[in-house]
Amino acid sequence: MNISTDSTIKTTLKPGVVILPCQNNGTFDGNKCVCKLNFYGTLCEFILEAIRPVSVTASVDVTVRVLNINYTKELEDFTSAEYKEFETRFENEMKIMYKPIPNYEGVKIISLKEGSVVIDHLLLVKVPIDTYDDVTNEVANKVTTILESTNCTDEITHNINETLCFNYTATVRNLPINATGICSNVSEIPQEVQQYYTFYNDTGIAMCISRCSSLSPDRINCNKGQCSVTWQGPHCYCETSDEYWYTGDRCQTAISKPGVYAGVAVGLFVLLVIIVALAVISYRRRKASDSDKLIEKEMRWYEDGYEVDNQDAPYSTGSASGSTNSSFQPNLDKVNTNIKMNIPRAAIVPGGSNFSSSG
Repeated sequence: MNISTDSTIKTTLKPGVVILPCQNNGTFDGNKCVCKLNFYGTLCEFILEAIRPVSVTASVDVTVRVLNINYTKELEDFTSAEYKEFETRFENEMKIMYKPIPNYEGVKIISLKEGSVVIDHLLLVKVPIDTYDDVTNEVANKVTTILESTNCTDEITHNINETLCFNYTATVRNLPINATGICSNVSEIPQEVQQYYTFYNDTGIAMCISRCSSLSPDRINCNKGQCSVTWQGPHCYCETSDEYWYTGDRCQTAISKPGVYAGVAVGLFVLLVIIVALAVISYRRRKASDSDKLIEKEMRWYEDGYEVDNQDAPYSTGSASGSTNSSFQPNLDKVNTNIKMNIPRAAIVPGGSNFSSSG
C-alpha cells in the first residue's frame, strides 16, 4: 500500500503538536488525519471491507478482417518482432478510429488468424457500474456504425503508410461484466490490495468485497476483534476489555487480567522464597566449611606436627657467651617402664608459707 504524507497543513499548528504521517493520501488538519473516501483509521491505514466502484472497465469483443496485411506464421507469436510491430500499428490506428467513443481506454488483441488477417480484439472502455449493460450496448452499436462506415483507417487518420483496410462486415458483441477480474481494475482500491477483493452482485448492487465483509462466503470470523484490510491483507485486530486480553490469529483466546496479575504476584513471591532459602543454605555451608578447615588444621598439628617438629627441630642451649645448637634425641631403649614411681602429693601447712610433701 502506498504511504503518503500530506505536506501542506492548512491549519496553524499549536506549539508541540506532532504531525501524524497520514497514509493513502490522507491529510493532517492539525489535530487528526482526514481520510479519503473508503479509508479509515488513525493514520488512514485501513480500507473499507466493502467498496462500491463508481465505474469499471468494460470490454466489447470485436472481430475484423484486415485486407491489406499478408498473414504470416510470425504473427501468431506474440513475442516476435513482426507481431510487436503490427500490434503498435493496430493500436495507433484504432485509437484514432475509436475516438468518437466516450471514455475509450484502448484495445487488446486476443488472436490473429489467417484470411488476409482476421483480428479478434477487445475494445476497452470505462463505464458506470450502475448502468453497465446499457452503456456497453450503446458502445457496441457505435463500434458497428464506425466499422461499417469506414473502409480504411486513412480516411480518418490520413496516414497512408500505416493505413488498415477492413472488410465491410465485422462482428461486435458486448461482454457481460467480468466478475473475476473486475476488482483488479477499480481505481477506488489501491493496486497493492486489489488481490484481496472479489466482485459481489447478489443483491443487485455491484461492489467489491474482502473477506472481512459479512457478505463474503469465506468471511473471516474475528470473534472478539475487528477485521480490517491492510497491505498485508485481511487481518484480525483483537479487542481488550477490563477483564480480558484477546489474542490469536482470530482473537479466539481470552486471557484473564486478574489471573495474570495473581500469577505474576505468586511467581514473584515463590522466587523471593527460593532466593532467601538459597542464601541461607549457602551461608550455612560456608560456615560449616570454615569450621571443618579449623578442626582439620588443629588435628593435623596434633597428629603430625608435634612429633615431627620436635624430632626435626634442633636442640638449643644457651650460655653466657652465646648459644650453641645441637641435636638432642633421647634413647629410651634401656628405660624400664615397669618401675612404679611414687610422686609426693603437695600439701599446704597452716600458718606458714612453706610447702611440704606427703607420701
